[in-house]
Amino acid sequence: MRCCAHVLNLIVKDGLYIISDTIERIRESVHIWTITPKRGEKFIEVCGQVNIPFKKKIVLNCKTRWNSAFFMLQVATQYKDVFHRLS
Repeated sequence: MRCCAHVLNLIVKDGLYIISDTIERIRESVHIWTITPKRGEKFIEVCGQVNIPFKKKIVLNCKTRWNSAFFMLQVATQYKDVFHRLS
């Protein structure tokens, strides 16, 4: 008999599969802006230009842990306008 945590994990993975293309695009953007310290500084600079306070560092998710995708999306949505400006 499967435990509740395993069943929950399977449900979430199926749900994330539906939006996997979007998650991958966001992951690529986060990767680009966290790969070097210079790009991180540019990201913070653009945050100031669009009047969004830089409170949380953008983090890259781990593909095997769905909760890390949740945290990445949660922070990335706060900086949605910054990503649009940088693109």
